[in-house]
Amino acid sequence: MEWSSLKRQFILSLVVSTTICALMVAGAWGQTGTTSVRGVVTDKSGASIVAAKVTLTNPQQGSERETNTGSEGEYEFLSLQPGAYLLAIEAP
Repeated sequence: MEWSSLKRQFILSLVVSTTICALMVAGAWGQTGTTSVRGVVTDKSGASIVAAKVTLTNPQQGSERETNTGSEGEYEFLSLQPGAYLLAIEAP
């Protein structure tokens, strides 16, 4: 085998292995992320409940977030870590 052929094979294998490593790292980044919870609070008749206190708790992570429903009874929690949550709603 010639020296130039060996150099070519070495460079090619270096490029391929670098590409594979880059793809593996990119795949690992895709495994992290956040989620969200959103909804609308209504009573039995279907009317929206304004200014209800909505609490979202994750006992495993020890986190708790609160918000109030909007003018249409809507609420939203953004940028949540994936996990199991408890949702509590309080309204007078």
